[in-house]
Amino acid sequence: MKIEVALIGNPNMGKSLIFNNLTGGRAHVGNWPGKIVEKKTGRCTHKGVEMEIVDLPGTYSLTANSIDELIARNYIVEEKPDVVIDVVEASNLERNLYITLQLLELEANIVIALNKWDVAQDLGYEIDLKELSNLLGVPVVPTVAIARKGMEELKDAVSEAAGAKGKKKMPSVSYGGKIDELVSRMARVLMMDEELSGVYPVRWLAVKILEGDGEVLRLIEKSPVRQDVLRIASEARDVLEEDPEAVLAERRYSIISEILKKVMRGARPLTLSDLLDKALLSRRLRIPIFLALWWALFRFTYDVSALFSDLIDMLFSWLGGLASTQIDNPQLASLVADGIFGGLGGVLVFLPPIFFLFFGLSILEDSGYLARAAFVMDRVMYKIGLHGRSFIPMLIGFGCNVPAVMATRTIDRDEDRILTILTNPLMSCSARLPIYILIGSAVLGSYASTPCTCLGSLSQL
Repeated sequence: MKIEVALIGNPNMGKSLIFNNLTGGRAHVGNWPGKIVEKKTGRCTHKGVEMEIVDLPGTYSLTANSIDELIARNYIVEEKPDVVIDVVEASNLERNLYITLQLLELEANIVIALNKWDVAQDLGYEIDLKELSNLLGVPVVPTVAIARKGMEELKDAVSEAAGAKGKKKMPSVSYGGKIDELVSRMARVLMMDEELSGVYPVRWLAVKILEGDGEVLRLIEKSPVRQDVLRIASEARDVLEEDPEAVLAERRYSIISEILKKVMRGARPLTLSDLLDKALLSRRLRIPIFLALWWALFRFTYDVSALFSDLIDMLFSWLGGLASTQIDNPQLASLVADGIFGGLGGVLVFLPPIFFLFFGLSILEDSGYLARAAFVMDRVMYKIGLHGRSFIPMLIGFGCNVPAVMATRTIDRDEDRILTILTNPLMSCSARLPIYILIGSAVLGSYASTPCTCLGSLSQL
């Protein structure tokens, strides 16, 4: 018996270690057809079952916003592997189960590898594996990839799941009354297109159409039921009174939260950082807070530095006046008073705003907000054609463009990497921000903080 197994999970969850453990480190490496993204495949045999294992790109979701997400999703939808091993971090279920729900929408035959089980136990978490398996409707196997623990049990679960494929009812995700009604209506319409419904799960197509997924909308472009489907999708915004994509994402996290309440014990209490995350990263408040903090930064820069700038200006004006009265030669007096003291005063008067600007930036960085700003701006990055991973090099570019360009080596796809490199020099690095301050102070005076806020915010885009 030969089966095809796909391995998927968030980056840095131990997915590659599990792949190496299962295949014995013997992997064939190439590129996905037509894509400059690495593809790893390997084989293993377990109790007479030959498994061909494909290591899909690490991804946080299956929304097809990036090439990695698109490759992983298309492989599962189009190739229909016998089993999908979903690598989930035991100590971070809330984030990792998001992709699990999306796999259930794809009607994938899932086996969950609950990795870093030892870390979860060390943190005091108690996870009811049987209940988690019952609620999700899929097998759950605890593993410790770094110590090669749970690998045989994982192979057993994969073999059993492959044997049961097609014999059991696939679990589905319920989003609640209004959403489920819209999805069901759209799924019934999509079933009329036999060509489309024969390849793709119609419920998944309906969910993606509600979310406005560009790839799926292109799939139905020539479908005879396209107009009926789009009419239902247009009703969704009025029925839900919000952006359907945001509503669906929020509902998924609500489902995960309900699951965690039933399966997890010993979770740490909410910390100040958790509470800040809820406020700073909330869907409605994150952009206003982002803009307000930048405005406050530049307001702080000008208001606090004003006294020190005035003192420097007064000092050099007094020195210039003293030189004028003490030097008899008018040309020399003008040189010293206006040229030396006036020139130095004109430059040094900008040191306080520059100092307080970087002082304010250091506070934002040390507080952890700049890292949260990366999350806030992630969707914007996609809309302007950049990869989500491009934000970190661009964030580094806010300090200096040289290490920022070097940091693009973490971006896998050549096209995304080159685009980020070409865009990074446009970032407002630390050498440019003082110029905003200087020009703002010289030209706009006390009204300079608002334009500088706009420039500072644009530098994050």
